[in-house]
Amino acid sequence: MTENTATLSVTEALARLDRASAGGMGQDITALAALADAVRAELAPLPEGEAERMAEQAAHDARTMAPPVPGVTVNSGHVIRAIITTGGQNPAWFVTAEDPERGRWVTWLAEMSRSGERAGRLAYSGGHYFWSQDARQRALADLAKRAGLLYDIAPLIAAEMTRYEHSTTAEDKRAARRLRTWAAR
Repeated sequence: MTENTATLSVTEALARLDRASAGGMGQDITALAALADAVRAELAPLPEGEAERMAEQAAHDARTMAPPVPGVTVNSGHVIRAIITTGGQNPAWFVTAEDPERGRWVTWLAEMSRSGERAGRLAYSGGHYFWSQDARQRALADLAKRAGLLYDIAPLIAAEMTRYEHSTTAEDKRAARRLRTWAAR
């Protein structure tokens, strides 16, 4: 080869090939050789340990960066289980998370940090923590309340409570009626 092509990126080599295709056959061969060298360099094996380091970094980023992902994103040992977008101008989410080791649940407001070394990472605030037997249900209800959906889903819950006439009790009907009345306020 007449030129040092080992430093060309694939993009640069493709651009050179495009330019050479207008010139003539001799230049095409040189451009093709440059492209082949660039592709070989891109496909070269990573240095030892680099693949593992990249995989660990990708896993860490998936657990900590915005937007949160149910079952993947983790904060303080809590795995995000449900997300509702706030709908504001800045990216933010109401999240419910579980601490699987302790059986605890929490709801947070998760926002993307915009500056500094934490830019792009999630910041959590306003935690409501639940430790009781029904912690999951309470956390999900709190998530709906924080997101402003409780009044919207209450009539659906009431309808579901009385959906099956043959198994609906008088108490179910009273509870559904009270829920509909509460949601109509």
